[in-house]
Amino acid sequence: MPVHEKMKPYEPPVITSPYTTKVTLVNPKTYYHVGEQVKIVIEARDDLNRTKLFGGDMFRVKLCSENPYAAVGADSFVDHHNGTYSASFPLLWKGNVSIKVMLSHPAEAIPLLRPTLNGSRAYLEQFSGDFETKGKNGTSFKENTPCSQIGNKVRKLVKVFGLHLYFG
Repeated sequence: MPVHEKMKPYEPPVITSPYTTKVTLVNPKTYYHVGEQVKIVIEARDDLNRTKLFGGDMFRVKLCSENPYAAVGADSFVDHHNGTYSASFPLLWKGNVSIKVMLSHPAEAIPLLRPTLNGSRAYLEQFSGDFETKGKNGTSFKENTPCSQIGNKVRKLVKVFGLHLYFG
């Protein structure tokens, strides 16, 4: 049997997609009054538009308007652990509003971020910074500086192009 017949077709992993995830307004009305709650449901989906069956995604949600220029975060955000999330916002001002939903991190990325979220620096141990600028006379200056933590000491880079920078 030829190799290509043994191979399975490529199927992307089930990772939450900001492009296919659905946001629905719960009980939409033509007009709302100041003081009411606006509720939404977020249905997480993957790149193939399949509904996610588990939660854990990190979303940033806000209700905002241009006139007046204002925004408020959700006063309630619930992960239902089945790929759906619900949020509610208080209406605090008059005018046209919109709801912004941004996928900060898919659930599949959270294990990679956990050491950083818990205060560990496991993924940031070895890195360096590249700095480049031009002087007043047009001369170019470049510098590569290690920015890693060494033991319990934190490296301090004093004056890179006139700025005091600290790296840890």
